[in-house]
Amino acid sequence: MLKKLHILTKRLEIRNLASKHLKYFHAYRSNPEVTKYQGFDVMNKEECANFIESQRDKLFGRPGEWVQYGVINRASNILLGDCAIKLQKDDPRIAEIGITISQSHHQKGYAREALMGILSFLFDQNNIHRVQEIVDTENLASIKLLESIGFRKEGHFIENIFFNGKWGSEYQYAMLNREWKKKKNEISVETYNKSAKQYQDRFMEMDLYNDTYDNFCKLIKAENPRILEIATGPGNVSAYLLENRNDFNLTGIDLAPNMVELAKKNVPNANFLMMDCRDVSQFEGNYDAIMCGFCMPYLSKEECVKLIEDSAALLKENGIVYFSTMEDDYEKSGYETTSFTGEDKVHIYYHQEVFLSEQLIKSGFKIVEIQRKKFQEPDGSFLTDMIFIARKAK
Repeated sequence: MLKKLHILTKRLEIRNLASKHLKYFHAYRSNPEVTKYQGFDVMNKEECANFIESQRDKLFGRPGEWVQYGVINRASNILLGDCAIKLQKDDPRIAEIGITISQSHHQKGYAREALMGILSFLFDQNNIHRVQEIVDTENLASIKLLESIGFRKEGHFIENIFFNGKWGSEYQYAMLNREWKKKKNEISVETYNKSAKQYQDRFMEMDLYNDTYDNFCKLIKAENPRILEIATGPGNVSAYLLENRNDFNLTGIDLAPNMVELAKKNVPNANFLMMDCRDVSQFEGNYDAIMCGFCMPYLSKEECVKLIEDSAALLKENGIVYFSTMEDDYEKSGYETTSFTGEDKVHIYYHQEVFLSEQLIKSGFKIVEIQRKKFQEPDGSFLTDMIFIARKAK
């Protein structure tokens, strides 16, 4: 389906080029230092204007057609560079990309942020199977960027292109959708693992969500109930639950080893295991309740659907489930700096009420409660957290 491309990241907006971008576009497209590793030569102002005009109304999704999009600073509305996307003509499940950033904006992380936004758009939102990029063998900065994100070098074309009076060589890099998902997960787990103590210090005593945990506990009528906590972290939620209900037979799982070790120390009267939430179907069923606090921000829509289905299979009739996530447009999903370190990155997925409510109902749950909480970030801005409590129908 043809559509306007519009990608938002924390600092950037990626969309069609417009005539108002001419000044900035010409500034870097006329710079030989910017174009020396690209597949185009320097352009004069008229050529730049004609190029922008040729691109400004193009839609994403037409196989075989390169489309150039502007990379814009959201705060200043200044064009920082441009990126290109082409879906393969014979198989539009394969995409080729390229990025150019103005030399005056190098070393600021814009190329990485733009590339992450593009990959999220292609893989997560459009289910592209494979993304590839051709890069000059002398373009060391681009090579370093691609490899740091997880692209594989799978081809070396020796003197395959004649440009600026000489033969040049190129590498082909590629990434598959499943590799992208694995890489995102690895980066997030690595961040939480190395920052486990900082996370514990920030959130162990936080009481913002305590009323929702109280409501969860009150709905569990059985004595000595079996509770599964998914994404247990350092045990902050487990500790609160067991303070209120010391009869809970609680097992918690997390994928970060250091989080699991902290949970064992903080909550010695519970059982904690290192496990991926995507594998909870390995557990035997008959749980009375499942607590899943802020796991969904690290799961795609498809993974959320599976987690809800797996939870339904694990619960007894009338079993209670608790899910919390961050609410916003799914299209805004991407890499962000954590609030508890101020420097390390995790990949965040935003979700919306309608989508999650529909999935809960489809899996046989009756929604008991939906709450929203405002969480203040270090910069003073607020995120909207969304909490679902649901009961498995008979």
